[in-house]
Amino acid sequence: MTPSMSDNSPKESRTHIGRIASLTLLGVLIVSAVIFFRYGATETYDFSYTDKASFTHGPRVEENTGEESLLASAQRAWKKIVRKSKRSSVREKTLTSNTPETTSETPSEAPTAKPTNTSTQETPSPTSDTSTTASTSSGNTTTTGTGGTVASSPTPTAPVAPVVTRSSVPLNALGIAAGSGLTAMTQSELNTYFQGLKDAGVTWVRWDINWGAVQEAGPNVYYWEDPDRVANTAKKYGINSLGIITYAPVWAQNSTCIKQNTCAPVDADAFATFASLVATRYKGTVSHWEIWNEQNTPQDGYATPNVARYAELLKVTYTAIKRANPDAFVITGGVAPAGDEDGNISPITFVKGLYTYGAKDSFDAIALHPYTYPLSPTRDVEWNNWEQIADIRDIMVANGDSAKRIWLTEYGAPTGGPGKARTINPSTFVYGADYVTEAAQDQMAQETVALYTDHTSYLGPFFWYSFRDLGTAKTSPENFFGILRHDLTQKPAYVTLKEFAAHFNTE
Repeated sequence: MTPSMSDNSPKESRTHIGRIASLTLLGVLIVSAVIFFRYGATETYDFSYTDKASFTHGPRVEENTGEESLLASAQRAWKKIVRKSKRSSVREKTLTSNTPETTSETPSEAPTAKPTNTSTQETPSPTSDTSTTASTSSGNTTTTGTGGTVASSPTPTAPVAPVVTRSSVPLNALGIAAGSGLTAMTQSELNTYFQGLKDAGVTWVRWDINWGAVQEAGPNVYYWEDPDRVANTAKKYGINSLGIITYAPVWAQNSTCIKQNTCAPVDADAFATFASLVATRYKGTVSHWEIWNEQNTPQDGYATPNVARYAELLKVTYTAIKRANPDAFVITGGVAPAGDEDGNISPITFVKGLYTYGAKDSFDAIALHPYTYPLSPTRDVEWNNWEQIADIRDIMVANGDSAKRIWLTEYGAPTGGPGKARTINPSTFVYGADYVTEAAQDQMAQETVALYTDHTSYLGPFFWYSFRDLGTAKTSPENFFGILRHDLTQKPAYVTLKEFAAHFNTE
């Protein structure tokens, strides 16, 4: 007969209990040791400069201020990104040795001359035919090709009901703002460029479809070869396109416009007609469209920025694009950092104006350009658009647009130029600085993507301007916005942004 528990002697019971306690204690000690040696003690670091050219990490001494500073919050969030990237083993052990693949032809600075319509280069059309049929904003049906256009009589069309379009592609992701440079590249140069984007983990590219270039020769002549080449190459490499439909040809501008290459159209309906043709031609290749660029400043075509005029342009263009492709996603032109002075309109005033002038149902997202250089994004200054993102979000929510996001379609900082350089130092500000050091650019990238990561619920893709330096001449800071130098070697910010891309690509 097997003895029951009650048959054991008191001594045996105590011995049994002691063994259980010993084994339990041993297990706790083993688990504690594993946790300690796996994760260790967490040490926090601050990003600080020892001089103008060097960037070092040093132990941070926390001040007991009672609340976490914006900079501390950014640093904390950035370290979370790096730790997650390392644990998922997505980041390569040595990123600095991984430069974009090159061919015998490397991207060069944009040529000044554009090929004519008689070019013999064969470029596949985004559609199955070299001609397309589109409904214009006024209801006309237009057949277009590389040689001209034939318009038929107007046909009645029903108005488009306003709906909030949901993007079907990743919204929290890294993009590159390339602007007009891509349409000047050869096919070989584009292959090199897009392979470089893919190597860096970039999933979006923002580029111009310039009405002034497509119809430069007149209202009945179209030159599609350059944008066709870019659209097809982006799709080939699996990179999502955000096409900027912008600027007007000279024949469609106000004759008093000073900066003729970026002037606004006299007739908003004519611009909408072109946008309809674009949306039709690239249906299935490009589905995301940004309408104009930095229209709140005089520099980009609106010689006298006017919210009401832009709202009307946006409304007719949105309707035309949605009629051509109901699944298209349309965002406002990126609003530049500015105050309400010197002919500029601040982002907050501009966004409020869109609702005031009835454009609420004419965009699927709002675009913002939160430039801060030569300051870091954590500095509290009037024109720091990072500080205004929350305010713009509040305006959208107050107007019933909580389902829409804010896309950050340009941000960056140049690392060269003709004037002064500066580092990021919270206690000083060098007025007149034209550019920042490469180390400072990297810190700005780290702080920026950390701030972005804390607000992903209502932010769209983050586009860095730009990918590769345009050249080496120090006559203009515009040559040095890249995270790759002109010789394709990597700046420190390249590594930071690649880690950022890996963080979202593996979620």
